[in-house]
Amino acid sequence: MRFMPDDFDSPAALAAQRPTAGFPVDRTAAAAADYAARRIAEEGAAWKTAQEEARRHFGCELKSEAIAHALRARFALFAPEAHAKLLREKREAARFVMLAAARASGLELRLVGHVLEGSATARSAVELVALSLASGEPLDDKTVSLALLNAGFEPEVFDAPYPTAYARRARGAMTTLLVHAGGEPVLIRVPDRPMPLPKPVSPDAYQSELEASGAVDRSMLEALLAASDD
Repeated sequence: MRFMPDDFDSPAALAAQRPTAGFPVDRTAAAAADYAARRIAEEGAAWKTAQEEARRHFGCELKSEAIAHALRARFALFAPEAHAKLLREKREAARFVMLAAARASGLELRLVGHVLEGSATARSAVELVALSLASGEPLDDKTVSLALLNAGFEPEVFDAPYPTAYARRARGAMTTLLVHAGGEPVLIRVPDRPMPLPKPVSPDAYQSELEASGAVDRSMLEALLAASDD
């Protein structure tokens, strides 16, 4: 069955009538993005499943960025306080891991992905990228695991698929380690070769400049958390 935009009185379909950075102007694409966002946020569908369903039902291409925007729009409209609390808890978990790893072993990490961008759901893991060690040792699963052990964590190799934008760009050329902080799952991406971090984009109506920056270090994350206190 193919759906049409008018089948949904959604924030995404309505907002599509005015151009916004990162947001589809076409009403069909906007309705498809909102359909996928609703499946993810309200029904717990996997991101890839919701994206493929939306493409099939609406007959249009659908970028991940459009779904992320639709999720932010949906949360801003229907659950702003609950979603702000969820983001803060996940970002605080990221800060805890970043600070502990830096103090114990000089492991530099960057926060990327949905938790930074503001499109995370309760099922979203925190996503950190390993950049360097103070010792100058090469980054691999062993050196990063040891650094995390020294920081008091119990890392394990994470083999389950979790295809974020950063992971897709790596095309499998990385190891993912899983730790937990404050009850939150935290994925540590360890690339096998130097990989550029996500680039900044223009923030949409539901993001700050920091949230749209692509990747943040500890000081930038602290600024983001401080801003959420205002």
